[in-house]
Amino acid sequence: MKLLFCHDHFFKVYKGDFYSQGKLDYSKFEFYLNYFDSIHAIGREHNVNELSPSLFKSNGKNVVVSTLPNLSSLKGLLNRARAKNKIANLIDNTDAVIVRLPSEIGLIAQKIALQKNKPVLVEVVASAKDCLWYSGSVLKKLYSFILEKRVANACKHASDVIYVTDGYLQKKYPTDYNSYAASDVEIDYVLEGKNWTDKNKYIIGMIGNPDLKIKGAITLYNAVNMLRKKGVNAEVRILGGDGCLFKGKYPQTDIEWFTFDGVLSTRNDVLNWLGKVDIYVQPSLTEGLPRSLIEAMSCGIPCTATNVGGIPELISDEYLFTPNSDVALAQILEKLILSEAAYNEQSHSCSKQASNYTKAVLIKKRSQFYQSFVGKL
Repeated sequence: MKLLFCHDHFFKVYKGDFYSQGKLDYSKFEFYLNYFDSIHAIGREHNVNELSPSLFKSNGKNVVVSTLPNLSSLKGLLNRARAKNKIANLIDNTDAVIVRLPSEIGLIAQKIALQKNKPVLVEVVASAKDCLWYSGSVLKKLYSFILEKRVANACKHASDVIYVTDGYLQKKYPTDYNSYAASDVEIDYVLEGKNWTDKNKYIIGMIGNPDLKIKGAITLYNAVNMLRKKGVNAEVRILGGDGCLFKGKYPQTDIEWFTFDGVLSTRNDVLNWLGKVDIYVQPSLTEGLPRSLIEAMSCGIPCTATNVGGIPELISDEYLFTPNSDVALAQILEKLILSEAAYNEQSHSCSKQASNYTKAVLIKKRSQFYQSFVGKL
């Protein structure tokens, strides 16, 4: 059987091959190859002149990738009819369609597939409104309300919907039909919670591209700066980018205790990086169910994060803070650094919660749902 997979993911194109920074590389498509003989993935493209170590090939045996222009751009709007025709032709030659939402390509593909009576499975991975609202563009903020309604309508009428959260996305985008909750985050093992030690310096870590406003790096800077003024020796290390745009916008952050570690190419490198972190922070303005936070929890690191998306399903209220609330974050960090009891309790709590996201647990849950979908074809 043939599967068409549709999402707005930006694939990097190099010498005719397609690459991803981990979200949709070949290893992710291998899961679907357990149920389909071949996959045609369609997304967006960005040509590159050289390969970064953080990029992994997406196309391969039984997996073909093709791309469309950004349908949210002016060029994309002008080519929308051509894009619809390409999607329609691909749907004609497939047995089933999986659309990952929110995405323009996914919404268009679902509508066409339903018109052609092709089975569609919807994967919901984030809040449509939040993804656009925090982009900074006024037009995107206005369109976020429209996209929110489109995604809600798509889920309401979808015959099969899988959500990455246990409740948050289900409440935003309920369906009248078959649904399941199973995160696409998979970790290999979980370490026991770290124990507090009295140190001269504490390393506070964050994973996420600091140049993206929605990742909230400036909140982390402000919070730790407050602590340092009180005499707490804390250092920030950020993984996920070199922070060039961030430092240009916030020149005061170009200091020795606020460090950007770039991008690491393998999961083992990321885990080794996390092994040096004393406290992990996810200060994002919006999230679905962040993989980086779960990975930090699996390393037994005490974590704190914003109360957005599915994060409250992972972290207790005591260690949640509202986006942009640097004062609240500073108070939480100070508590974890100065209180042995609080540090140990939160680290073990995070480790315990992360055990729900091991491959052994999640693959079984996801497999049941996809097997049920394929069984109806």
